[in-house]
Amino acid sequence: MFHCPTSNRIRSSRSQQRAHQRIRQPVAGSAWILFLSLINVLVLNHTPDWVRARVLAISTLVFQGAVAVGSAAWGAVAVRLGIGSALLYAGAGTLAMTALALFLRLPDSTVDLSSWNHWQLPAMENGALPADGDFGPVLITVEYQVAPEEAVDFLKAVRQYKRICASIAREQGP
Repeated sequence: MFHCPTSNRIRSSRSQQRAHQRIRQPVAGSAWILFLSLINVLVLNHTPDWVRARVLAISTLVFQGAVAVGSAAWGAVAVRLGIGSALLYAGAGTLAMTALALFLRLPDSTVDLSSWNHWQLPAMENGALPADGDFGPVLITVEYQVAPEEAVDFLKAVRQYKRICASIAREQGP
């Protein structure tokens, strides 16, 4: 049987690449998780309490959307110019943005993280909840007393805003 020394070197090189890949992938994955965690903590720490969940949801949506769009764009560049050129341009862009960040610093300003209250908070004795357990969800109902001759006009006006319950409409009748 013929034995080729070149094929042994290729096989050895591929096994070394696989070994290096088994080490690099967990490190890269851990770095990615750390980065996402730090970004989320940064967003949470610089957001007022009253809007924190919405801001985190929007920032996650924008971040993940940017990753998807960027992946598609760099994939198109790689198809057109080749993988090596795409990686070279991506690296050059990363270095350029890092250098640009040194010259264009964000302003050092404090952010007002206080609540945006439209209404006064209810007055409670010593800030305690009612002792009789009379707290929690509240149901508010509104009843209208409409003269029978104005019922048709009233129902038309209410239906225009689409905020009427079907049972109320049946009770009042046209």
